[in-house]
Amino acid sequence: MTFYFTLTSSNLLLNSQTTTWVTMVMLLGLVGIIIIMITDNFVKRFARSVYQSGWLGMLVLGILLLIWQIFFIVATHPAIGFDVNMLHQAWINPNQAKVRGYFSQNYNNLPILLLQNWILTKFHSTSWLVIDSVTLFLVNLSALINIVTMYLVSKDKVRLLWYLQIIFLAFFPMIIIPYTDTWVLPSVSLILLGFVGMSSHSFNLIYRILFSVMAGVATVITYYIKPSGIIPAIAFIIVGIVYLCNIPGKKQLLRAFCLLVFLFGSGAITFVLGQNIISNQKYVSIDKSLEIPSIHFVNMGMSGTTGAYNPHDALMMAKLPKKQDKIAYSKKMIRKRLKQRGFGGYISFLIRKQGYNTADGTFGWLGEGTFIFTKIPASNWKWWAQIFT
Repeated sequence: MTFYFTLTSSNLLLNSQTTTWVTMVMLLGLVGIIIIMITDNFVKRFARSVYQSGWLGMLVLGILLLIWQIFFIVATHPAIGFDVNMLHQAWINPNQAKVRGYFSQNYNNLPILLLQNWILTKFHSTSWLVIDSVTLFLVNLSALINIVTMYLVSKDKVRLLWYLQIIFLAFFPMIIIPYTDTWVLPSVSLILLGFVGMSSHSFNLIYRILFSVMAGVATVITYYIKPSGIIPAIAFIIVGIVYLCNIPGKKQLLRAFCLLVFLFGSGAITFVLGQNIISNQKYVSIDKSLEIPSIHFVNMGMSGTTGAYNPHDALMMAKLPKKQDKIAYSKKMIRKRLKQRGFGGYISFLIRKQGYNTADGTFGWLGEGTFIFTKIPASNWKWWAQIFT
C-alpha cells in the first residue's frame, strides 16, 4: 500500500502543481539507473561484485553513506516547526509562558524534552546542527542494532540487510527532524534484539534472561519517547503467551515463565524510575491538570478523511477544564466517528490514512503546513542539498 500511494502521490505526478525540476531530475535519474542495471552487463557485474565483496564492500559503502549524511546535515540543518519548534524554544528558555503551557498540555513530550536537554547540556549548545548530528547518530545506531538482530536470526541475511539499509538511509531526509519519530528508533531496535535473543534456544538461560531484561527496559523507554513504538513488543508478548499455552513440558514452561518475569519486572522498574524522573523534574514548570489525555490522540487520528491534525479537537482540549471532561469528549467523538463510517467505511479510512502517513516520507507532516522554516537556498556548495530538501 505504501508503494502504491507513493507512486500516485502529487510529488511524483509530472503534471502536478507541486512538481519541480528537482522531481523531474530525480525521476529521470531513477529510471536511468534502473535501465542501466537491467541492460548493462558491466554495471550488473560491478554491482554483483560489490555485493559479493564481503566486509570490505560493506565498509566502503557504509563510509560513503556516512559522508553523504554528514554533508546533508551540515548543508541544511534547518529550523523545524510544529512540536519540534516548541522543544527548541524550551532548550533556549523553558520559562516562557507558551513553553509552560505547551508542555502542561502535551505532557507526553516531556520525556523527549528532558532527554534532549540532557544531551545538549553535554555539548553546551542548542543549535540545530548539534541536535541534528545527534539524530543522525541515533538513526545509524538503530540500523547497526538491526544488523546484530539479523545476525542472531540468520547470518546469511546480514549482508542483504546492510545494503538495504544503506539504500534506504541514503534517501531518508528525516535525519534533520530531531523528534520522537527518529529518536525512538534505537530503543525500538533494542526491543527487536531483546525479544529475538530472549526467544533464541541457541543461548543458555542466563543470556536469555539478559535479553529479556533488555527487551523490558527498551519497551518502557520506547513508551516514554513515542508510545506507538511499543507495538512490536505487544506483538511479541502475545506470541509469547500463545507459546506458553502450548508448551508440552513443565521444564520449558518454567523457563518461559522465568523469562516473562524478568521481562515484566525490568519493565516495571524502568517505568517507576522514569515516572520518578519526570515527576521530580525542575527544568520546566508544569500544570498537570491541563494535560491532554492519550485518548485524545486516538480520537484525532480518526478525524477527517486521513486522521490528520484536527484544530477543533485540539481547541476542545484547551477549552475543557477537567481531564475527565476531555476524556468524555474524546470517547463521544470516537463513538460518533465509528458509527458514521461503519465497519467497511472505517477499513477504507485506515487505508487512506496509511497512504497519507507514508506516501511522501514525512509521516503526513507536509499535509499539515510548512514544518521546515526554509530560507533562500545558498549560492555555494550547500545549494544542491538545500534545493533537494
